[in-house]
Amino acid sequence: MMLAVTACGGGLSEAEYLARAEAAKTQGDYTATIIDLKNVLQENPANAQGRYLLGETYLEIGDYLAAEKELFEAQNLGVSADSVLPLLSYAFLRSGQLEKLEALDINSVAEDQGRAEILADKGVGALISADINKAALYTEAALGLAPDNLRVIVANARVADTRLEEDYALTELDRAFAIDPNYAPAWSLLGDLQYGQQDLVAAVDSYSKAIANSILHSDELLRRTQLQISLQRYDEAQKDLNKLKSMYPKASNVNYLQGVILRQKGSLPEARDAFEASVLSNNKNALALYNLASVQYTLGELQQAQSHVNQYLSVVPNSSNGLLLSAQIHLQQGDFNSARKALTQLLEDSTYSQTAKGLLAGVELRSGNAGKAANLLAELVSSMPESATLRVQFAIALIQSGQVAAGIDELEAGLQIDPTLEAAHTTLIRTQVAQQSPDEAKVAATNYLERFPSNPDALTLAGEVYQYSGNQARAVELFEAAIKQDPSHPQANHNLASYAADNKDYAAARSRLEAVLKGNKDHLKTLINLAALEATVGDKAAYELRLQQASAAHPDQPQPQLILARYYLASAQASRVPGLMLQLDNATQNSPAVLEVLALASLAQNNFEDARFQLDRLLDSTEPRARGYYLMALTQAGLNNAEKMEANLKRAINLNPTMTESWLALASYQVSSGQHAAAKESVQELKTLGANRDRILRLEAALA
Repeated sequence: MMLAVTACGGGLSEAEYLARAEAAKTQGDYTATIIDLKNVLQENPANAQGRYLLGETYLEIGDYLAAEKELFEAQNLGVSADSVLPLLSYAFLRSGQLEKLEALDINSVAEDQGRAEILADKGVGALISADINKAALYTEAALGLAPDNLRVIVANARVADTRLEEDYALTELDRAFAIDPNYAPAWSLLGDLQYGQQDLVAAVDSYSKAIANSILHSDELLRRTQLQISLQRYDEAQKDLNKLKSMYPKASNVNYLQGVILRQKGSLPEARDAFEASVLSNNKNALALYNLASVQYTLGELQQAQSHVNQYLSVVPNSSNGLLLSAQIHLQQGDFNSARKALTQLLEDSTYSQTAKGLLAGVELRSGNAGKAANLLAELVSSMPESATLRVQFAIALIQSGQVAAGIDELEAGLQIDPTLEAAHTTLIRTQVAQQSPDEAKVAATNYLERFPSNPDALTLAGEVYQYSGNQARAVELFEAAIKQDPSHPQANHNLASYAADNKDYAAARSRLEAVLKGNKDHLKTLINLAALEATVGDKAAYELRLQQASAAHPDQPQPQLILARYYLASAQASRVPGLMLQLDNATQNSPAVLEVLALASLAQNNFEDARFQLDRLLDSTEPRARGYYLMALTQAGLNNAEKMEANLKRAINLNPTMTESWLALASYQVSSGQHAAAKESVQELKTLGANRDRILRLEAALA
C-alpha cells in the first residue's frame, strides 16, 4: 500500500500507470504489475481496464478468489462477457467452485473461442465430479466451436485419457504441440499419461517442460518430486522439494514427501518428524498416517504407532496394510487378543491371507494354543510344501502341542529341502534333548557340525549335547573350540564359566564372563551371571554393583531391576524398591512382576493402603493368580479386615490347592477365630502337602 501511495505521489497519470502495468505484465513482473494496477484503481476505482487486467493478473499467479472478485467488478464496469467469462470459468475450475462453473451461461458470450473455452472447462469440471459422459459431451461441443483452441484440445485429451482412449489422447496432444510446442498444460497432461503408463523417465521430462513454460507449476513440481523418489533420484527430488517447501512450508503433501525421502535415506527420527508435520496439517492424509505409524513401529514407539495406525484405519477402513501393521504392533506389545482380531480380518484378503495365517499361528503359539497354530501352519505347508522355514515353524507347533514324533518328521523334511537351515538343526537337537534321547541328539549335533564345522553356535550346541550325555570332557573341548572361533561368544563362555564355578574355580568363571563383555559391551545375561557369581562368593557390594550396571545399561529390560529389588527386599532395604522401579517405562511399571514387587515392598514397610492399590492393579491386569490373592490376604490382615483376608486366602487356595503358605495362613486365622473344626481340616491338608512340621505342631498344640 505504501508503494502505491508513493507512486501516486510521483505525478503519473492514470493512463501512465496503466501503460506501465501492461509493460510489467509483459515482462512477467507481476509484483510491479499489481502495484501499478492498484495505483490506477486508487486514482479511479471505476477504471474497467484496470479491473480487468488486475483480475487477469491474479488468475495468472493463482489467486483465483481475488481474480473472481476483480473480474466481476470489471464486468459490472462494462467489460464484455467475451473477455470476462472465459477467465471466470477458468478461475472457478481452478478454485474448485464447480457449481459456479456449471452455472455459467455461455449464451452471453458471442465469440466461439470464448464459448468453447467455457465448455472445455465445464468438461474438466464434470471429470472432477466423475461424470465422464457429461464431460465428453462438453468437450465434443467445444471442439465443434473451436477445434484448434489449445485449452479445448487439452481438455478433450484429458477426457479421452479418462475414457482409456490413450491413443486418441496422445494424438490430441500432438495437435496441441504442433500449434504451440511450449504449451505447458499439454506437457503436464502428457506427463500424467506417461506416469500412468509407468514411463517414469519420460514423465519427468514432460513435467520439466511444463515447469519451464509456466508460472504456476506447483502441481507439476509435486508430481516430478514423486517421480524422482520412485526413480531413487533422491538428491533431485530434494531440490524440487526445497522449492515446494519455500512456497508451502506447512503443506501436508510436501511434508509427506519429505518424510518419504528421509525414510529412504535411513533417517528415521527425521522422517517421523516430517510425517508428523504432514499429519498436523491434514489429519486425514492416509499415506502420511500410515508411514508415520510404520516409522514409529520401527523406532519402537509402539503406543504412538498404534494410535496413528488406528487413525489411518478410520480414514481407510479395513485397509489390509493397516490391519497388518496394527497386528504387528499388537504382537510387539504382547496384546495377542487385539493382534488375533486384526489378523482374522486380514484372512479375508487373498493377497495377505498367507502372511496373516503365519502371523496368526505365531499368536496362537505364544498364547499357548499350539494345536491351533499347528492347524494354521498345516494349511500353509500344504500350499508351500517346499518351504523349509515353514516346515520348521510347523514342527515347533506340533512339538508344543504334544505331537513330538510328527514334529521331528517335519524338521527332518525341512533339512531334506534345505540342509543349511540352522533353525531346523538347532530345533531338532533341542527336541531330542528334551525327549531324553541322547543318542539321537548326538547324531543331530554331528550332522549340524558337519554342515558348519567352524560355526561357534554349532560347536556350543554340540558341547551342550555332550554335557547332557555326561561327557563333560568332550563338552569342554567343544566349548573351547567355539571360543577359538569367537573369543567373546556368550553361550560358550557362560557354559565354561558355569563349569568352572561348579568346580569352585571362581576366578576362571569370572574370567570367562568378562571375556564376553570384551566383545559384547553390557551384555545383559552376562552381567546378571556375574552378579550371581559375586553372590556365590559372598561379595554383596559387587553383586549389587553388577545389577546396578545391568539396570543402567538396559533401562528397557526389567529383569535386572527385579532381581535387585528382590535383593533389597531380602536384605531389609524395601524402601529402595519404589525408586528402582521408577526407572522403568510406564508400561513395564504396570506389568504383573513389577506390581508384585512393589506390593511386597509396601507390605515390608507396613504401607498396607499402598499394597492394596498395587495388588488391585495386579489382579485386574492378569488372569487370576493364587499368589496375588495370598498377598492381598496379607494386606487385608494389615488393614484389620479379617473377613476379606479369609476370602482372599480361600480364593488363593481355590486357584492353587497345593500352595502351603495360603493353607498355613488360613489355618492360623481359623485357630485364632475359634473355627476349630475348619482349622483341623486345614491342618490335615497341610500334612498331606508335606508342609513345615514345626508349623503344623504349633497349630495342633493350639487346637489341643
